[in-house]
Amino acid sequence: MQEDKQPVHTLDDLLQGLLSDLGLHSFVINILDQVILLVAVLLTALALGYIFRRFLLKGISRLANHTHYTWDDLLLEHNVIGNLLKIVPGILIYMLLPFFFNEGRDLISLFRKFCVIYIIFAFLLALNGLILAMYDHYRRKKINRIRSLKGLIQVLQVLIFFIGAIVMISILVNKSPTVLFAGLGASAAIFSLVFKDPLVSFVAGVQLSLNDIIRPGDWVTLADQKTDGIVQEIGLITVKIKNFDNSISTVPPTALLTNTFKNWREMVESGGRLVVKPIYVDKASVKQCTPEMLDKLRQEFPLLKDSLSGVTQPPTNTQVFRTWLEKFLEKSSEVNQQMEIRVAQMEITDRGVPIQLYFFCRNKDSKEYERIQSDIFDYAIGILPVFELVLK
Repeated sequence: MQEDKQPVHTLDDLLQGLLSDLGLHSFVINILDQVILLVAVLLTALALGYIFRRFLLKGISRLANHTHYTWDDLLLEHNVIGNLLKIVPGILIYMLLPFFFNEGRDLISLFRKFCVIYIIFAFLLALNGLILAMYDHYRRKKINRIRSLKGLIQVLQVLIFFIGAIVMISILVNKSPTVLFAGLGASAAIFSLVFKDPLVSFVAGVQLSLNDIIRPGDWVTLADQKTDGIVQEIGLITVKIKNFDNSISTVPPTALLTNTFKNWREMVESGGRLVVKPIYVDKASVKQCTPEMLDKLRQEFPLLKDSLSGVTQPPTNTQVFRTWLEKFLEKSSEVNQQMEIRVAQMEITDRGVPIQLYFFCRNKDSKEYERIQSDIFDYAIGILPVFELVLK
C-alpha cells in the first residue's frame, strides 16, 4: 500500500516535495530549496516595493501638487512619505515569511531579523526627513531666519541614528538594547575623550546661536582678514562663511568665541555705513584769507554765502574749506543727514594737516560704498587749489 504524502503547508514543503520527486540527493534538495526561497522572497520584496513606489507614491505626489499647502511638498521633497511606504513591504514580507518557510528553519529567523532591521532603518530615514522638513518649514518664515538651529538639528539627527543603530545591533546579536547602552555608559569617558573637539565645537555653536552672536546672513570679518564674507550656515562643528571672492571658509565655532572678529550686522541694519577718512594738506599752504579771497569763494560756492558771518577775525583757508566740506556733505543725497556729519582738523603730523571727514554713506553695499566715498574725496581733493591749498 502506497504511503500517503505529507500535506503541503508552506512553499518550503512544496519545493521539497517537487525536488524529491526529481530524485535529487537530500543535500542538493536542501541547497536548491533555500536558494529558490531566497530568490522568491527577494522578488516578492522588489515587486511590493515597485507597486508602492509606482502607484501609491506617484498618486500621493500628484495629489500634493494640486494642494496649496507647503507642508506636503516638504514631506515629499525630503522623502518622508516614500520612506514610510518602504516600511509597508517590510511588514508584509515579515508576515508572509511563514508562508515561504517552515518554522525552525535558519533562514526564517535570519529573514525576520533583516525585516525588522529594514523596518527600523526605513523609519529612521522617514523620521530624519520629517525633522528636515520641519526645519525647512521653520526657516521659511523670515523672522525665524535670524537664529540658526542647524547645530541642534544635526545633534538630533546623530542622536536618533545612534539610538537606531544600537537597537539594530541588539537585534542582530540577540541582546537587549539596555545591555548595550549600559556598556556604552561605561565607555562614556573614552567617547568624551575621542570626540572632545566635536563636543566643544557643538557647545560653542549653541552659544553662538543662543546668545545671538552671529546669524546666517551676517557679514563677518575675522581678525586675520583672510575670512571676510557672509555667514551661510552655523553647523554642529563648523560655521560656513562665503567670502566676497566666492570662496568658502569653514571655521570652528570655538574660533569665533575665543578670537576677535567683527560682525557688521548693526551697520547693515542701521541707516548708513561709516566713512572716516582724512585729507592731508601741506602746512605751508595754510594761510589767512583776504577779503577778496573770501568774496571769490562765496561767489564760487553758494553754500558759503551765509557762512563765516559771525567770524571776528579773518578765517584761514583750511577753516573755509572745512566749512564748505561740511555744508557739501549736509546737502549730498548720498549721505545720511539723520546721522552725524563732522569735518574736523586733527593733530598735525609729518604728513601735513589732516582734515578728517566723518559721515555715514546711505548705500551700504560694498561696491557702491567704495564708489560714493571715492567720488566725494576725489571732488574734495580736486577742489583744494580753489582754496589755495596743496595736497600733501
